[in-house]
Parts: sequence; C-alpha cells; structure tokens
Amino acid sequence: MNCFVSSCTSQTASLRTIAARSEFCPASLPLLSQNFRRVRQDHTFSLRASKRAAATMSTSSSTVGFLGLGIMGYPMAKNLVSKAGRSLIVWNRDAQKSQSLVKELGSDSVQVAASPSEVIQRCDVTFVMLSTPAAVHSVLLEMPNAVVEGVSAGKYIIDCSTIAEQDSLRSAAAIRSAGGKFLEAPVSGSKVPAEMGALIFLTAGDREVFDLVGEEQGLLAAMGKKSLFLGDVGKGARMKMAVNMVMGSMVAAFAEGMVLCE
Repeated sequence: MNCFVSSCTSQTASLRTIAARSEFCPASLPLLSQNFRRVRQDHTFSLRASKRAAATMSTSSSTVGFLGLGIMGYPMAKNLVSKAGRSLIVWNRDAQKSQSLVKELGSDSVQVAASPSEVIQRCDVTFVMLSTPAAVHSVLLEMPNAVVEGVSAGKYIIDCSTIAEQDSLRSAAAIRSAGGKFLEAPVSGSKVPAEMGALIFLTAGDREVFDLVGEEQGLLAAMGKKSLFLGDVGKGARMKMAVNMVMGSMVAAFAEGMVLCE
C-alpha cells in the first residue's frame, strides 16, 4: 500500500492534509502501530493512574450493554458473549433484531431493554454501534429515554459508530457533563471481520475507558484483532476518515486500471 500511496500523489493530497492535521500519516494500516507509539510519547498521562481510576468501576459484573444490532453490531455483540463470556443487555431501533439475538444466544445470555437509558442504567459498560450520525445523535442525546438520560458517575460509553469529529465531540461533552466517561472507537473492517472478531479499533477519549475494556476486561479483544489509543476525542474519527480515504483511493485506482487494460 505504501507504493500505491506514493505513486498516486494527486489522488491522496486531501489524505495528506487530514494526516497533517491529526498528526499522523496513515498511508497504510501497518503504520498504525508505529503512529500509536509516537502519540503515546507525546502525552503526559500516567498509565498507572488511569488504571487506578478504571478500577473504581465495578468490574465484578459480567453484564455489558450494547446499542445497535445491525450489520456490524449484531456479530460484535455475539462475540462479546461467545469469546468474552459476557451476558448482554441490548436495545435496537428494530426490536425484532434484539429478539433474534435472544433466540440465537438464549435468554440467559441476552436480555432486551425497553430504551437506551435503561441499558445504561443496568450496565456500567455500554457499546454503541449505529449506522448514521443522525442515528447516533438521536439515540445518545435526543430521543425520549436517550443514553444521556441514564448516564451517571461510573458509566462508560464506547461509541464504535463511524461519525464526524464534531459529532463525536458533541457526544463526549454530553456524556461527561452527565458524569460518565466516553471513548470513541470507530472500527476498520466490515461485516466479515466483525463476524471473525478481527476488527481494528481506532479509539480516542478517556484513557481509563480504553484500559478497562482493553487490557483489563478484554472486551475489545473479543471483537477485534487490534486496538489503538490515539489521544483526545476526535482523533479516532480523523483516523477512520484517513483510512477510508486510502481504501477509496485504492478502489478508484483499481477501476482506472481495469479501464486501461480493456
């Protein structure tokens, strides 16, 4: 992919702008780990202190919340049960999807909540995977019994949806104002990697949340093959945009190559 990016400068000018603004250069997925190590050196947070803060949350409960059971969320939720051994409290805009998950995994593993706020109230850790920015805004902040209405101290929200940086910042501000902690965690990967538990999480936000759902509880590892912490809220969204731009440029170059060879 490095060769591809360097040979297509005209197609990737906007990518380099995004990379410069976010202080990363994601020309290829293998470089993500290198970028992550450099970002960690630039931050002054204490890993030990963040782990102590995470420990203040009750880690004895095996129940995890999950909002959004679409193409990506459904297999991710399944992996939390099958690979991490967790039970789930779920909510989905289409209630039939929730019932399908109960039927597949059993009522001992999955319970259905009546609203997003009920999920948050019943779980310390809740994952969100919704299809559009409008859906995220509605479920987290706007609809009756939205996520923010159930948030209080000790509640951890991990938003895996692909949304713009400003949308993620707005969500983080609302969750934190209510006393909770927020981690954006957009993923690189589609349906098949989600089913295989091979996603890449591009996270940013409250470091203690990353430590808790990553190393301490292994929840991200149940759904993905790699998890990166990139800094403040918004940097995960930027990295996801950059990765998508690289992949889009590859598809465009492939299409042009096919036309050239005809």
